[in-house]
Amino acid sequence: MAEEWGAEFVDTDIREICINADDVVRSIKNASGETSESLARRAGVSFQTVQRWLGSGRADATAFRRLLAAFPAKKAATDRVYLDKATPKQLYDRCATLGWDAVLQAGKE
Repeated sequence: MAEEWGAEFVDTDIREICINADDVVRSIKNASGETSESLARRAGVSFQTVQRWLGSGRADATAFRRLLAAFPAKKAATDRVYLDKATPKQLYDRCATLGWDAVLQAGKE
């Protein structure tokens, strides 16, 4: 699951950590519409811990893997939002999930 969301883990002297927790949490929030409180429940941590992940960009690997296991991989390319029928929120969420360049270049393929 970690690879699908782009989580990067590093071993330190003390423990393993995720070094891009803030980006991954924001991606999950954009893709699923979850709140920090619901993410905390899924990971089995406090709300303040999720806020710390967003602020520092780092997370304990064990708790963060629990969070990632609670969510399926990013939506497949077959889950499309059509530009002429999408709401502004759908377009923004899709661009934030896939990346702005991928969405803008999709019509040219």
